[in-house]
Amino acid sequence: MSDMIDFLSMLDGVQHHLESNQLDEASQLITFMISKSTNDKALTPVAVIVKSIQIAKNQSQLLPTQGQLLHQLIRFARQIAIFSTNRHNLQADGDDTNNAIDTINALTDSIHQFFKLLVKPSYTCSINASPYLIFAELDIIYHLIQGTLHGQTEDNNTFDIRQLYRKAIKIIDGGLKAGGKPLELLANEINDILCDHESYKIYYIAMDIMSQIACCGECSDYQREIAYCGLERNYGSSTITISRAFSYFWKKFSDVNFKTACLQTNIIIQKWLNDSIAMLQSSNLPAIVKEKIKSDMGKAADRDYPFIGHLLHHHRQQLRLYLGNDIPLKLNVLLSTEDIASNQAIKLNISPSPIKLPVIINIPPCDDVLLPRQHYVTELHENLKRNHQCQITQAANIGMGGIGKSSIALLYAQKYRKDYNLIRWLHAETKVSLQHDLIMLAKEIVGKEKVTKITPITSKPEPVTKFKFSFKPSKPTMPTVGTGEEEENLSKCDKTMAIRYWLDEYSKNCRIFQDFHDDTMITIGVDAEDNGLGINEKLIKATLDYIISNYRFLLIYDNADNKNLVQQYLPEKSSNGHVIVTSRSKEWANESECVEVGTFQREESICYLLQATKSEDEKCANAIAELVCDLPLALAEATGYIRRTGIMLSDYFSKLDCERQDLWKEKMGPAYYRKYVETKNGQAKLSVPLTHITTWTLTFSELLQQHPVVEHIMILIAYISADKIADSLLYEFCQQQNPNMIRAEFNEGILALIDYSVLQMSDDTGDYYDTHRMIQYAMQDYILKSISTKVGHKSENLTYPEDIVLSRILTYLAGVINVENYKKNVDIDENKDLMLALDHANQFRKHIKRSELLQYQLPYLEEHMMNLSSKFGLFDKAERIAKESLIKIDEFQSIRTT
Repeated sequence: MSDMIDFLSMLDGVQHHLESNQLDEASQLITFMISKSTNDKALTPVAVIVKSIQIAKNQSQLLPTQGQLLHQLIRFARQIAIFSTNRHNLQADGDDTNNAIDTINALTDSIHQFFKLLVKPSYTCSINASPYLIFAELDIIYHLIQGTLHGQTEDNNTFDIRQLYRKAIKIIDGGLKAGGKPLELLANEINDILCDHESYKIYYIAMDIMSQIACCGECSDYQREIAYCGLERNYGSSTITISRAFSYFWKKFSDVNFKTACLQTNIIIQKWLNDSIAMLQSSNLPAIVKEKIKSDMGKAADRDYPFIGHLLHHHRQQLRLYLGNDIPLKLNVLLSTEDIASNQAIKLNISPSPIKLPVIINIPPCDDVLLPRQHYVTELHENLKRNHQCQITQAANIGMGGIGKSSIALLYAQKYRKDYNLIRWLHAETKVSLQHDLIMLAKEIVGKEKVTKITPITSKPEPVTKFKFSFKPSKPTMPTVGTGEEEENLSKCDKTMAIRYWLDEYSKNCRIFQDFHDDTMITIGVDAEDNGLGINEKLIKATLDYIISNYRFLLIYDNADNKNLVQQYLPEKSSNGHVIVTSRSKEWANESECVEVGTFQREESICYLLQATKSEDEKCANAIAELVCDLPLALAEATGYIRRTGIMLSDYFSKLDCERQDLWKEKMGPAYYRKYVETKNGQAKLSVPLTHITTWTLTFSELLQQHPVVEHIMILIAYISADKIADSLLYEFCQQQNPNMIRAEFNEGILALIDYSVLQMSDDTGDYYDTHRMIQYAMQDYILKSISTKVGHKSENLTYPEDIVLSRILTYLAGVINVENYKKNVDIDENKDLMLALDHANQFRKHIKRSELLQYQLPYLEEHMMNLSSKFGLFDKAERIAKESLIKIDEFQSIRTT
């Protein structure tokens, strides 16, 4: 019978060791707790889970160096959730139910926090396992407790995670006595579950169970072989699979999920490699299992998936020690002691095209002085040469709108133009615009190709069942050719004919066309399906297949914010070309080498303004840079306006200081910076050259369509300080505006704003955010126009809608900074959010002063600010507010008297 153990006391010991930096002692204690958690029950399982998670959150600074330690602690919490929680102790009346609900909320917040860590650039393709595996463990705990609390584990699911683990532990504890039959049955049960459930959590659990058995030195070689390799039996000339296990689970997941990179894929990759290394390190591992692990790693290396390459190279010393000799070629390269970057750079240099082809260059015209971002261009160039494990190198420029991503791609194309004989700029904003640009490329290729001595194609190419398959059209009848050059030309002509055939089919149906009356409008017809794949896409597939085989190409997918869409139209891997993606979305960070673009440094802003305007007024250049917050697109707008009008820098500064919003309404963006916008009837219309205001207007519209809660978040962000915006401040405001909003909706909205670079996290806690002042200006413009439309306000004067917005914020902030919210006799961090709210109220006060309607309510806010400032001991600040308030009151009285 199992014992009841007080794990809480042990967790106190873990916490003490971690706080004292006694990491080895903490690791030993956690390992001991994990060993006891499977057979012994926790006295207070819910409290143990909550405390384990809280300790891990409080020690999150250890993630970069000791992440495995925190992962083990969360793994222990998961073991408690499996072996110590049940309906009885989660659904009992009283404190246990409340504790379980609190646990669910704590898990939601923790998963939210670790997800935000994963989307940070510093964790892109990280070799550090902890954020990925911690995220997965928390996700499993959440579903275990949530399901049990609502009685769903046995009733609504066809499987029970707890039962699977109990069967595995029974096999491990039984060792040799258990024999092979229970393991065969367990493996088959798990395999049946995988056939019905595609969730990454099921793969994670399946691999975890089998790896524990394969690592167990007390189990027989036969059992360990089944746990990793599965079981097959020979019957005459045929082989029958009896059961499938770890190796098969990994293969099944990789076959299905390696087409695209995502969080779940990287989690399973981490799990696979961590467990594989654990098995190699286990005592007396059967030789058959070792050879199978080596074979699986060789196949994984051959897949050219970037994250796998990073991980295998990082663990190269351990793997070389355990794998021994006869390592597969590609895996052997990754496990070399040389730097993987230089190794790949040599291999991936673009080789000269064997066939002389017509040059096809299409990049946007640019009369403007491009932003001087040479360091980013150099970084982009290095990434394109190096991109680990990718034969077609792909670099993503990510950053907020107006930061200069497109100009960097354009600079690169201009600087390295001679390295390519095909450069194509593709509008990746919408499916229509992307298909249109690729089909126009097909027309240009066919128009410039001169194929001689080839019978015209008369039959339809073989059908393509998947977009990523290699396209191999039927060969026309022709004489046998002998030389290698003739064979090469034959292959080239085959692929040209595939384009010709599908282009002819496309032309018959006129699938995508430019509007005759408006050349900025693209219309797409109904794309008839042919063997499951549309004619448009078959033509595009044939075009991309031809390009990667014959051209030294550079494809630039501009404004590729919809990753799922754009990935369908990326070329297959090739050593002959490069792909550049510009995007606001950080989803691309896990897909490729990444150049994250920032604003100008002040010296860069001044230098650019003086160079572009041929001025020497450094003082005014500095003042303009300050007003536009060093945002590259706003600086480009300024130089364009100055060159067109011929005014001096000082005159532009005066206009900008006094007429900022009116000046920014003018259409004066760089000529190359245009986007296609999808219309309601499915068309796509090319915008005029975008300014930073119109750029962000498009972004906000997209965000609001997907996450309506973003509107409330934006309202508050637009009128307070740009730095250190507390998550709690935004959440409580949104709840006040919409009491029916749930935390999950808010979290999704925040993550979307982070993904589109509207917000950045101030620190690793994930509790505070920063934005950019230029984004705030754009928000104000967007919000006021939106509210004006909602209330039927038709005047161009936006004073009335702004008063509506300001009154909402005034009511909220006055309640937040009420002195009653001040906590006495506590650590200063306990009042940190209140102190920050005081700064936000001070910034908001500047907007109230401009309102003729609301400025009479300003003393109400200022009274709260003075009282709270005094509580914090900020007496000078309180006195200054008091003086300004008295002056304002005197003005009010004077106005009333008049």
